[in-house]
Amino acid sequence: MADLKQEVFKSVLSAAANLGQGLYVQAYTCVARVYLSPRHKNILFGHQPAEQVTVIGPKGELAVSVADANADQTRVELSYTEAARLGLKNLPIYDGTTRGGAPCILRGSEGKATLDHGVVAPARTLCISADYATAYGLTENQRISAEIDSPDRSLILGNILVSICDDDSLALYLDIDEASASGLTEGQYVKLLTTSP
Repeated sequence: MADLKQEVFKSVLSAAANLGQGLYVQAYTCVARVYLSPRHKNILFGHQPAEQVTVIGPKGELAVSVADANADQTRVELSYTEAARLGLKNLPIYDGTTRGGAPCILRGSEGKATLDHGVVAPARTLCISADYATAYGLTENQRISAEIDSPDRSLILGNILVSICDDDSLALYLDIDEASASGLTEGQYVKLLTTSP
C-alpha cells in the first residue's frame, strides 16, 4: 500500500511539472545545532553521551543540541539572531566548509574546545528523495525559490539548496529568522516557484 501511495505521489509530481504547476512542500524551522567530529566529541564528553553543547561567544552563551557526534568536521549552525546574541557577526552560509566561520568556545560535560572558524548559518534547504527529485526534474545542489504565503508577511525566498536525501523526504527547512519573518507556521505548505538553477 505504501509503494502504491508513493507511485501515485510521484505521478502527481510529474503531471504538475508537465503542466507548469508549482510543487508544494511542507516547511519546517531548523533549530540551532552542533555537529561534532569524533575528536571534539571525545574532548567535550569523553565516554558520556553527546546531547547538548554550550556555545560561548563574546557576549553570552547558548545551549545547543548535538545533531551528529561523528561528523567529518565540527561546526555550529546558528541563525543570525542567535549569533548576534552571542556577539558573533558575519556568519557565512554553510556550503560544506566552515572557512570564514566565526570563532567560539564549546563546552561539554567533560571539557572545552575552541573553534577558530566553526560557526556558520544554515543554508535554506529542500530535502527531497531521489525519486521525487527525478519526478520533478530537480538535481542535487540546484538552487530554487519558494513562496511563503501568510496573511501579513508573505515572502519569496531564493537561493534554496536542493539536497537529495536517502529516505522519502520532501520538506523545506528554514532557520528561525526566516520562519519568523514570514509568519511561517510549522509544517505549512509553501510553493516552489522555480525549478531551474
